[in-house]
Amino acid sequence: MRASPVANSLRNEMQYFNCTSDEFRQLLDARENTGDKNVGDLLNRTAATEEVRKLLGDERAKEFERVTDMFYVNARRAAEEQGVGLERVDQAWQVTRDTRSAADSVWKQQQPSATDRAIQLQALRQQTEARLNEMLGPKAASGVVRDLHLIINASAPP
Repeated sequence: MRASPVANSLRNEMQYFNCTSDEFRQLLDARENTGDKNVGDLLNRTAATEEVRKLLGDERAKEFERVTDMFYVNARRAAEEQGVGLERVDQAWQVTRDTRSAADSVWKQQQPSATDRAIQLQALRQQTEARLNEMLGPKAASGVVRDLHLIINASAPP
């Protein structure tokens, strides 16, 4: 298990998810037995969260989804370096979730022109950046702010 690439990947993915050795083994076995490559996607946690929900239940899945999300991990690492409290990290993660939801709504609108949509998404980006900087401070927020385009464009049509 120590040399397994799947186990190492899972350990890295779950660095902030406190699980028992039995829970880790269950997740590892599921990962090794599935051909689903989406479970390790750090931007879209749907497949991985569903895997955890099946094995460990709904409450553990909610925690897993939060603490393994790429934006949570980026915010937490930076917050720890800057001495920012974990409650701020949780708030920042919720802001990124709300931003993604708002961006999804903008992308799904039929009426706005491409220019209007771009203006709406830019305003959303600026508002989110300001909120993250306020919550975490500019240094701690920088990693999350840097990747805001991933959140905003997650639902963009190909």
